[in-house]
Amino acid sequence: MDQEKIGKFIKKCREELGLTQKELAEQIFISDKTISKWEKGRGLMDITMLKPLSKILKVTIPELINGDYIKKESEKDDILDKTFKEISKKHKCDISKTIVFVLLVPIIIYILIFSIYKICLINKYTIKEDKKLSLYLKSEEQSYLEVEKHVAFTNNNIIKYGNFYITDNFKDFVYKEPNDHPTAFPYNPYSYIKYDKNSKVTSGLMFVDRGFSREIDELLDNYSKEALKEHKNKDTYYLDKEEIYSYFAKHQINTDIDLIKHCRNSYYFENSIFKSLKSIKENRTFNRFCYDRYNMKVQYNITYLTGGYEGFILDIEPQKVNPDIYGIDYKSTFENLKRRDLYILHNNRYYIFTFFGNELTTDDYIKNFISGLWIIY
Repeated sequence: MDQEKIGKFIKKCREELGLTQKELAEQIFISDKTISKWEKGRGLMDITMLKPLSKILKVTIPELINGDYIKKESEKDDILDKTFKEISKKHKCDISKTIVFVLLVPIIIYILIFSIYKICLINKYTIKEDKKLSLYLKSEEQSYLEVEKHVAFTNNNIIKYGNFYITDNFKDFVYKEPNDHPTAFPYNPYSYIKYDKNSKVTSGLMFVDRGFSREIDELLDNYSKEALKEHKNKDTYYLDKEEIYSYFAKHQINTDIDLIKHCRNSYYFENSIFKSLKSIKENRTFNRFCYDRYNMKVQYNITYLTGGYEGFILDIEPQKVNPDIYGIDYKSTFENLKRRDLYILHNNRYYIFTFFGNELTTDDYIKNFISGLWIIY
């Protein structure tokens, strides 16, 4: 139906009868504004208005629908048939739209509620990115040191400690047994310390067999406990132990070295409403681990070992420590010395060696030291 044509026809018939818009409107109980809208072609009358309107305007319903007078009687039936088909088609279309609307509204509401829920979760459980640390990790180039596994040596120049032998190159060093200082760590190291003529420490080596794979064990231990605690409080946004193992398998994390590389290469696991709930849990667990201020593997420069042994070297910032822990007698002497920590992972055990002082912290010295290291099993 042509709205504009019908509107002009209504106006023409009204004016021929000498009716104003208001007078016509009063006879069919509507406002004159509605009549004006019809005549301007901005809308059509309801189907219930066809009969009274055609009666007042002295035209037939087919003529009103056609927007013009009809001379042939046969054309009236054609127009009515065509009009009813259009109305039927529009009615079916309206029903389809209503069904789609009824189905879509709950889905849209669910998506909105779920999105709001995820936004709340993200705000509550996302560990914020440390911009300074991320910038450092992003710009840092990975470095590698090619090392040779143990070389042949004679029994005259080796020292045995627990599960490993080392070549004895410490003739000018003072040997220190682990002590029983009350503030000492439970894994007190053996130490070789070198002093100058003023009894000041110039360099040294400390070492300890930790006896377990530290990073993976700590992650599993600490965060499975956190998860257990949160599950009791109905907060489940840490990975539990089984979920961590599943994550390791998915990302081929088999050793501590794999885990450290994974965290350093990604350096921040970002959340968004498009992430699954499982991903939010994964990201929270690993952001907490990677951004833990005690996790030196992320905080400091790292050199990965290639070749004979699996492990890495950390460049630790010079710091002031309690010398009693390391069996050093002069408390004012163990400060601001260059330090590098060597971690070797072998059969799921950590062997940790700390070198300090300019003499012992070069790549060449550490390479030579590793070539003279023999881990028994």
